[in-house]
Amino acid sequence: MSDILHTDYKPCSENEFQALAIKTSRAHSREELEQILTSLSQPQNGQVLRGKGFLQSTQGYWDFSYTNGQFIISKSRFKASGKLCLIGKDLKEKEIKDLFKVKSRGLFSWLKF
Repeated sequence: MSDILHTDYKPCSENEFQALAIKTSRAHSREELEQILTSLSQPQNGQVLRGKGFLQSTQGYWDFSYTNGQFIISKSRFKASGKLCLIGKDLKEKEIKDLFKVKSRGLFSWLKF
């Protein structure tokens, strides 16, 4: 019965999930973004569980969704803001920022909990 009711549920803070918010004005090609998102599943980046982003592309704008190593990239109808958020455990900020080629001041504290 506890499997059905999920009685062992704990809020994110008790599960020690982290959120990493990044802002960038860099434009990415689809191939480059695919490589980046594929690389997120590597252990050196921590355990990235979920992600959402709105980025500039070389020919418009992208949005992406990422879940446990799987991702979808779509052309966005909106002018993207160059923001992405990743949720996971033991996230490696420097390594992830290097993947997205974000300069050291690229981390932006627009996401508040």
